[in-house]
Amino acid sequence: MAEQSALKGHFSEGDFGLVGSNGPQVTLSEVIGMKLFQLSVFARQMKEFSKYSRSRFGIETLPGPSTSVRGKSCLIIRADATKFWVASRRELGTSQPAKAGAYYPTDMTGSKTIVRVAGSSASAILNRMCAVDLTAREGAFLATGMHHVPVYIHCRNSEIFELLIPRSFGLSIMHSLFDISQQFGVRVTAPANWTLPRL
Repeated sequence: MAEQSALKGHFSEGDFGLVGSNGPQVTLSEVIGMKLFQLSVFARQMKEFSKYSRSRFGIETLPGPSTSVRGKSCLIIRADATKFWVASRRELGTSQPAKAGAYYPTDMTGSKTIVRVAGSSASAILNRMCAVDLTAREGAFLATGMHHVPVYIHCRNSEIFELLIPRSFGLSIMHSLFDISQQFGVRVTAPANWTLPRL
């Protein structure tokens, strides 16, 4: 089945708010095309899971807390101490070998609305909605909350942040981001395809 957007038809593309002579300082885009898969690992399995991830995903070491590492065709994210998210452009759930079953796999594709907040004032906008340090290095994966909704922020670089929002709250969070961004000037673009970060 084709991917369904949670935001389609709710926002017009264009520039809004207090746009200065240098153009909008914030860009908002829905991000589509990410396949997301979770592997839950008991602490006693971590060493074996590290070996599995090296051969399966092509990473040298598992990401540390609140970070991510790039594999050969995917991004491995440590969502918490024992949960690893695998993000890719390809289908993941049906391609996992039987051995992955030992790590309690869950296909989460479609469970998140992904919004990219970019621009020179991107961090200022986000800090009006959550108290989190956005000076973290590239690849950081930060858990926070916006209006009592759990949200993860993937820091692609100092001016590009991707928010993974529970799908049922995606539209309301996007409305808040849009409203707050207008004080800096905001550009709403067509949905962008998710791509692997450089890392």
